Amino acid sequence: MKWEYQYTKELGNNLNKGKSIIAQLSSIKSGNVYYYPHRYANSETLYYSQAETGIQRSSKMEQNGSIFLKKPFDLNTSWMRETKIELLDSRHESFSGGESFISQGEKIFLDSKIVSFDEIISVPAGVFKKTMRIDSSASVAVIERTRGIDQILIKQTEWYAKGIGLVKRSRNEISVPEKYNARQVTELIRFERD
Repeated sequence: MKWEYQYTKELGNNLNKGKSIIAQLSSIKSGNVYYYPHRYANSETLYYSQAETGIQRSSKMEQNGSIFLKKPFDLNTSWMRETKIELLDSRHESFSGGESFISQGEKIFLDSKIVSFDEIISVPAGVFKKTMRIDSSASVAVIERTRGIDQILIKQTEWYAKGIGLVKRSRNEISVPEKYNARQVTELIRFERD
């Protein structure tokens, strides 16, 4: 399978647009577990597998990957899943000194919850009915008050279509105090199945 996405990223007055492609490679069986490697446009490969507790994701084939999507797939199922600062962890030409915008040396966990199974989402790839919506949030303390920031708030919403996967994602990262605000919307453009 192959997914092609377009994204729009807003950081301050800057607007960046781009595309990303994710390809699912051939499954690999190790012991009694099947792994489904996904190769991302940045050459990173993540391995997805099914466990009794849900769908796991890891950077290598291991049975103790982090839970990406928890079972049962029911309304109000909630879990913690690992994330990282994605949008504010970048250099920006308006910042002086060339230092990284935010230092991130700790693990961050999103508090995620399935909130709906009947959302209708329209993206360039089409209109998807009865999508599963997952709302997630986190609050991250900044250890070294980089650029006067005490913490980063993360708010994320994802929509998944049955048999396809992610069709849309909206993510906000907001600094406290609110000096910086970054937002990215990712939408499915094309989906191919071999």
